[in-house]
Amino acid sequence: MLDVLSPGRQAIESVERRRPALILMDIQMPEMDGFETTEAIRSGEKTSGEHIPIFAMTAHAMKGDRERCLAAGMEGYLSKPIRVDKLYEAVEGVDPGLRPQDEDFADSESISIVDWKGALERLGGNEQTLRELAELFVGECPKMVADIEKAIASKDTTSLKRAAHTLKGSADVFAAKPVVVAAYRVEAIGREGNLVGVEDAMVVLKTELELLTPALKERIGTKEV
Repeated sequence: MLDVLSPGRQAIESVERRRPALILMDIQMPEMDGFETTEAIRSGEKTSGEHIPIFAMTAHAMKGDRERCLAAGMEGYLSKPIRVDKLYEAVEGVDPGLRPQDEDFADSESISIVDWKGALERLGGNEQTLRELAELFVGECPKMVADIEKAIASKDTTSLKRAAHTLKGSADVFAAKPVVVAAYRVEAIGREGNLVGVEDAMVVLKTELELLTPALKERIGTKEV
């Protein structure tokens, strides 16, 4: 769910109460600016042990802004107006350190290839943004699969883990659990450093992607992207 909060103190109270998955922090806010708010959140996390990814949003990117954002405890910043592809890239670069548990990846045969309603709820009902993310995914999917196959061919399990993780996170934007499950299995093989079974895992992943891609194309209203 998407929450829009201002001023900074209100954001801090919401973080303590709801623990969001990601924060887009406006630098210019009344009472407390984005840097002060981030520092307050990070201070509270020293007690909780948690870490919420925070990205600054600024209309005037200046020299030294990245360093200042990092010093305040942010992961980075996005220049306004926010471009969907840049937001997508930033979010994909975040590793929350939370590995899915085995029970999260039970048999997915009866699960819909994509849960558009659930994905829409995650974005606060922003249909246009979700369609743009879907179009981006359809365009980037072949490259992500190629990266996985390249890692397998070179027996580079570290790159395999990273590439599969990226695809898994991208598919999860659309609550596409069958693809998430399949990508997780490939990622797990890379994490274990042993390629035994990777061919079978790739067959499953490609099969699920062949179902997901046309489902997303239908949602964005195009047959060819």
